[in-house]
Order: sequence, then C-alpha cells, then structure tokens
Amino acid sequence: MGKKQYIFVFLILAGISIPALQQGLKFMKVRPLAGLGNEDTLVPERSFSWWDRGLQEYLEDYSTDSLSLRPACVRLRNQLEFSLFDRINAQDIYEHHGIFYRQSYPTYNEKSQFVGLEKIRKQVQVLADWQKKLGKDRVPVYVVITSSKLSYYRDELPWYNKTITSMTNREQYKKELERAGIAVLDADSWFVQQKAHTKIPLMARGGVHWTLYGGALVMDSLIRRIGREKQTAFQQVEMTISEKYQLYEPDNDGLNLANLMFPAKEEALRVVYFPEPAQPKKRLRPLVISDSFFNVVDWTPLHPQVLDPATPFYYYFKTRFSHSETTQRGISNAVFANDLEHADCVILITDIQNMHQFGFGLIEYLQ
Repeated sequence: MGKKQYIFVFLILAGISIPALQQGLKFMKVRPLAGLGNEDTLVPERSFSWWDRGLQEYLEDYSTDSLSLRPACVRLRNQLEFSLFDRINAQDIYEHHGIFYRQSYPTYNEKSQFVGLEKIRKQVQVLADWQKKLGKDRVPVYVVITSSKLSYYRDELPWYNKTITSMTNREQYKKELERAGIAVLDADSWFVQQKAHTKIPLMARGGVHWTLYGGALVMDSLIRRIGREKQTAFQQVEMTISEKYQLYEPDNDGLNLANLMFPAKEEALRVVYFPEPAQPKKRLRPLVISDSFFNVVDWTPLHPQVLDPATPFYYYFKTRFSHSETTQRGISNAVFANDLEHADCVILITDIQNMHQFGFGLIEYLQ
C-alpha cells in the first residue's frame, strides 16, 4: 500500500478505536449535556420483545444514550445548526437579537394574561387578613417581584411582547398589596432603573433568571429592610467580585440548555464570591415561598452567609427544602405551622409570568 492508503486506514482505525477507548478509559473530559435531569420523569412502559422490535429499539437507545462521546456529538450538531440555520435544539429556549429567552416569551404579553381586578383584590385581601393574624411586628410578609427579560431587555423584544397598559398583573398586584399594607420589593422596576449604572449585568443575555450578582443585591436590600423594620442586626451580604470576565455557569442557564460547543461570551459577567464574615451576625430565618428564582440564592454560598440553614424553601408551595435536612418533604399543616412559629418573616417571590398563579397555592391554602 502507498502512503495515502496507510493514512486512510489509520484514520478509519482511529475513528473506530477512539470512541471505544473513551467509553472505557474516559481519557478525554467531556462536558455533560444540560437539561437532561431524569428526576421526576415518567418513563413510559416499553416492550422488550424481539418480535415487535421492542428489544432492538431498547438496545439502540441504550447504546446511543450511554455513549461517552454523545455530549460532544450533540454539541457539535447543535453548534452547526445554530451557526448555519439559526436553530436551537432546546425545548424551552429561543434566541432573538443575541439574547436567549424562555420559549413562552414570543407569545407572552402582560395585557393578555391579566387575571382581572376582582380576583386580585380578593387574593390580596386573603393575604392581608393572614398578615393581620400573624402580626406584622412578629412575622411580616414581604412580596418580591423578580426581574424579567420582558422588562430588562424590552428594547430588544418584538413589538407583540411589549405591553403599554397599567392593567397588568404586576402593576395591579403591586398597587393592591401596597394599599393593603403588605411590603413589596419590585426588583423588576429597580433592575430596569439600574441597568445603565451597573457594570455587571443583573440579568445575563444568556440567562432566564437574575444573575447571582443581581440576586445578591436583591437579598441585601431585602435583609436591610427587614432588619430596620424588626430592629434586628441581621447578617448582611458581603461579597467580592472577580476583576475580569469569569463565567458563573448558572448565570447563563438559558444559553446552557442550547448545549453549544462555543456559546456566546458576555464580557461583562463576573463571578461573585461570598466570604465567611469576620464578625458574623444573626442570620435571617424566613419562610420562603418562591418559583425557581430563589434557586439562585438557595444553591449558592450566598445562602449560608445570610440565611439560617433551617430556612424552609417552599418551591411553588408544593415541595419543601431546607439546608438543615438531607431530603425534600411535602407540605403538611403541622410542618407549615412549625415553620411559621420559628420564622422571622415570610418572603413570597414571584416572576411576572407566574403572577397569574400568585402565591403558588398559598392563597387557596389560607382560604
């Protein structure tokens, strides 16, 4: 054989042997794919019979899914399709003008999702009655309206996403809550005001939640306010920030789901560190009811710095988490009552797109 034939044979053997060696030896580091969690996923029953091809299909799926180079192959395919055809292979993500959004954003408009004043006033009244029962001095209730790309990147949104009306869930819930004497922290409006003045993005172009930096600012403002109103010196947020670009992966949680080989780089992003305080103070112990925005706090070193480890986190008011426990729990009357008894306050965190289900079931629970 000539030199070219040897090279051709070598390439064929390398193409066969490298995946096999990687499968056994794992000599190359391969980034896992984002968005492939199997927890709480219902797996349909399948046949393992040879005659109806059930067994063959199972073996084919297993060999594909368990291939150690599969993540790299998927990222290569996704990068080619995104670069050549502007296509994203992610169920809940789309890109517009270099900004990544949840898939629901293209058709979402606050005006069309308005639940009506009657419902808002009834729900706020239930919350106000509960606040009166708890005692505002003992266990105050705080509502945090989180940031949203519908506002933060409003200029880059298509016209049909832009709402020009005050009859929205955000505006009317905020108005009625404040009228009822319930404290509201409107992080959405605050982020828009601060956008031109902050060097670090409060919402990343590739994220769907606030950045860790943005979440830390919200928690710092909230803890300061709670401390003033309860006349207690709670531990405040102490942080240091990397001087140059450094990516904290969850800040790009939307872009990560696209599973690209070369995701877009946002130079202004920084990593935030939360050192152990030299003279630690009492940590706040709220009862938190929230959507996934609180995960930005709950899953990071920010939580142990400023929040008591026994802080209960009621995720969508369906599942209860706590750093002092190793497993998640459901919600019961006894557990909820005990959490309230030991809470410094109640913090209800809600995204604009979730305000049609304000309280995530808490209001219905109280009725």
